[in-house]
Amino acid sequence: RILGIPALCMQSLSVIRMKTMTSLIFRYSTSLGLSNDLVVNDSNDQCSQHKVSSLISAAEAIKHFNENNNVVKFVDSSWHLNKTRKGKEEFLHSRIPGASFFDIDDVSDKRSSLPHMLPSEKLFEEQISSMGISSHHHVIVYATAGSFSAPRVWWTFKVFGHNRVSVLDGGLPAWIAADGPTESGPYVSAESKGTFTANLNSNMVVDRNYVLNLVNSGMKGQQLLDARSKGRFLGLEPEPRPGLPSGHMPGSLSLPFSAVVANGDVTRFKSKEEISAAFQEAGLVAGDKAVLSCGSGVSAAVLCLALDVLGRDISESVAIYDGSWTEWASTDGSPIVSEAPKPATA
Repeated sequence: RILGIPALCMQSLSVIRMKTMTSLIFRYSTSLGLSNDLVVNDSNDQCSQHKVSSLISAAEAIKHFNENNNVVKFVDSSWHLNKTRKGKEEFLHSRIPGASFFDIDDVSDKRSSLPHMLPSEKLFEEQISSMGISSHHHVIVYATAGSFSAPRVWWTFKVFGHNRVSVLDGGLPAWIAADGPTESGPYVSAESKGTFTANLNSNMVVDRNYVLNLVNSGMKGQQLLDARSKGRFLGLEPEPRPGLPSGHMPGSLSLPFSAVVANGDVTRFKSKEEISAAFQEAGLVAGDKAVLSCGSGVSAAVLCLALDVLGRDISESVAIYDGSWTEWASTDGSPIVSEAPKPATA
């Protein structure tokens, strides 16, 4: 390996070209602050898929915007459970210049009655390519104040094999506070389509049958963490979706996603030490696979990103139950544990 570059990538280069390429790589990777150095700008080359930091500060993001705008793509992922707020409207009102809008309800499996389920590989490729994003791009996902959906979009890129994706810590408010530029008005689609290839990692997503078997087997070697509020987990608070009972899956652990984000700011993560303490307090055992659930697969991704920040290999040892509580509680035969008082009988 040369500067973290797989030898395969260098075999066809002459000695002179190798020296030139090495120099370019060193300067480029240093400017981006990549953890393993980016190399060839080729969407079909194994070298182009390269891990970057999961969380990126506003200062770093602005530097990328100013210096590496041709290889960095910004994506606004704003989504709100409170439907009085509209992510797309907020995007049109204020956004990072050149950013695309990723609607998790639109880029989803429309055949499912469940909200924002993962789309097919083909649909994801088409939607992402239409944004002008290719497989070699470093994607930086952000959200507006009060929106916790950026990790869900980050996770979706990861599920489909794109490792070069980061979340802007603090979201658009942090970008603005750091004097990052913004624009507003009608959105103009990308001038040219990208070439994005999606490859689903089935280890990172599970369905109801998987979770049901997990519950029935006693969680052997795996743990089920619930990112909803403690009140909803216990069955003492109502679900935001009408008609769904609250409670939890037998054997699951409670870790509200609010435990890993800053107080009063769901777009900003706590320190590694605080995040680690939160998982320890919840009872997560090192070495066990973590299966994450929430209301509809959005806040579970917050926990997934937090585990990635702690160094967990999310491609192998972390999965999200995509249907989450919405599917579980609405499906006959799903066991539910609740501490809610039972209604008095006559």
